[in-house]
Amino acid sequence: MAWPDGQTTKQALGAWVEGGDYDGVAKLLGTAVRYRLRYAPKETRSGLQSTIVGFASQGNGDRTGIHTFSLSAKDRGFGKDNKAYLRDCANGGMDSAWKAYGQALRERAQKLGGWYLPDGRPRWIDRVAWEATGDWYWTHYLVGAETEFRDAFRRYVEVVNTPEVPKVYALANGKGTIDSVERAYAGDDYVDVVETDVYQTGSGYPKATHQVVWDRKRTGMPNSPHMLDLELTAQFALDHGKPFALGETGVWDRRKPKTQDGGGDAGDLWFPWIFQWVEGWRKKGLSIAYINMFLQDYPDSNKVLFHDIRKSGLSKSKAGLLAALKALP
Repeated sequence: MAWPDGQTTKQALGAWVEGGDYDGVAKLLGTAVRYRLRYAPKETRSGLQSTIVGFASQGNGDRTGIHTFSLSAKDRGFGKDNKAYLRDCANGGMDSAWKAYGQALRERAQKLGGWYLPDGRPRWIDRVAWEATGDWYWTHYLVGAETEFRDAFRRYVEVVNTPEVPKVYALANGKGTIDSVERAYAGDDYVDVVETDVYQTGSGYPKATHQVVWDRKRTGMPNSPHMLDLELTAQFALDHGKPFALGETGVWDRRKPKTQDGGGDAGDLWFPWIFQWVEGWRKKGLSIAYINMFLQDYPDSNKVLFHDIRKSGLSKSKAGLLAALKALP
């Protein structure tokens, strides 16, 4: 599908906010937050269908709801065999739950008066099997199971039968290779948006305290030319004529308590870097679907993701974000 014509980087802003105070965050930022990232609770085999049906029935107001859940439940008797999970999905093992979800969306769309918001944005987006190049979500880990993932993705799209809801090929920056991503791709007829998640620090990277480390996130490690990075993912989206999205982005520092600035020395640089990079690709003709700022505040003081920009202790990162937004056209 064509994304809303002329959507700017600022108009593409979305977030995940604890407690759902999106209006408060929009006021703080001084700009609209038009996309709302939402996670289904962890599924079980018995509860998946009711979970996702209930998920579909929730309202989003004037924000697009980006729905996130795995292709399959987590206790279905396959151990940690991602191939077996995905093969079962491709062979119809999740059809009943997927059909129920699609039906719930159709009923909800009818009640709300259609699939789209007045400005052309979809009411919902399906973030299918998110961070699929990351082995931490082994139920939908595509590396080494590229054919099975491709077939499961196609089956999902066909069974849920909601062509009005964009389907996202959701990856993880710095994990997997572009070769795996190409082989696992369901095809242009099945995918509407190409997405990746990238944080200021994370698996395989030190803190982004200087330009060199940011460049590694952007263009990959020097000794790993095929590792999935931001440039490769954006180019993949452009080559396939698909809008690009950042499903999750933010400042992450596991080692600092909440009373200090998340992100250490580069807490004020992350969002300027990200927004400038996105603007550069927009100038190359890449359409931007959404940019979800991860603004969740985790209670564990040893695992601080810069998430609640309302916390005064994160003033450095907050200042960087506000400055980056102000610089956007």
